[in-house]
Amino acid sequence: MQDWQNLNADINMFLDHHYTEGRDGYEINKILVHHNAGNLSVEGCYNVWQTRPASAHYQVTSDGTIGQLVHDWDTAWHAGDYATNCQSIGIEHADVSNSEYYLSNETIENGAHLVAALCHAYNLGSPEWLVNVFPHSYVSSTECPAARASWQNEDYMSRAKYGYNEMANGNYGSTYNYQSSPVSEPIVPDQFVDGIWGMNTTGRMQLLLGTTFDGVISSQADSNSDNVPAAGAGWEWVSDDDADGSQTIAALQRLLGVEDDGLIGPGTISALQDHIGVTVDGYAGSETVKALQSRMEANYI
Repeated sequence: MQDWQNLNADINMFLDHHYTEGRDGYEINKILVHHNAGNLSVEGCYNVWQTRPASAHYQVTSDGTIGQLVHDWDTAWHAGDYATNCQSIGIEHADVSNSEYYLSNETIENGAHLVAALCHAYNLGSPEWLVNVFPHSYVSSTECPAARASWQNEDYMSRAKYGYNEMANGNYGSTYNYQSSPVSEPIVPDQFVDGIWGMNTTGRMQLLLGTTFDGVISSQADSNSDNVPAAGAGWEWVSDDDADGSQTIAALQRLLGVEDDGLIGPGTISALQDHIGVTVDGYAGSETVKALQSRMEANYI
């Protein structure tokens, strides 16, 4: 990025169609992140979007170069949902592998830096997953953005928050001294889709939602335990008075658009069942959990 404060990209290659001028009266209130499902240059994205009815505002290449293809004040066609398109800025990220999609360190660093700069420029607040930064899979049935939303998410969002704090203190430097810990890819068991919501299932959900990765659903009201007949290891059932809720369940609830009290119950389960397309009955049994596991195995909820 040539200028983080004024959002001047390394390369400007603006599309002449496959976007909508203006934002139809909407305000920018979120960032939506994507991956290429390939290793595209800025020019490569331009060529694809000139011929295909799709677009995003920015592309972050595998060497960290940032290109802008749609102006921030215009609406890119990236979310698969009209209102979300009008309210969001779309960032595409190049993958360094086509066999198993993941991002280079340079893409993570500059993509996160871009998220920080956009959140700062548009007064969105510190970058928070599923609050003002969302995966494409949040609004469309897709595995996009793959590893960006799962095992690489914690590192990416930590860098974005660090960058935002630096900018809030007046530091718009081209690089920061953020030190991240190596993040290795989680192992998904061969029998992941087994209909049991245990620690493997919870861990996978936590990676996709960007919450603390420990495989535990903490502090749940015992009166709701019958609504999760497929619950396995890692569920913490306590008396209703002592139930404080789980950050993982709260993040899931925000994704589903229900009250985020962190407590699972028939309302949350019904919303989840409707979201994943299974029979809605308020009970997380084996068939519901298998459907959820199948989606998470493909890197989306």
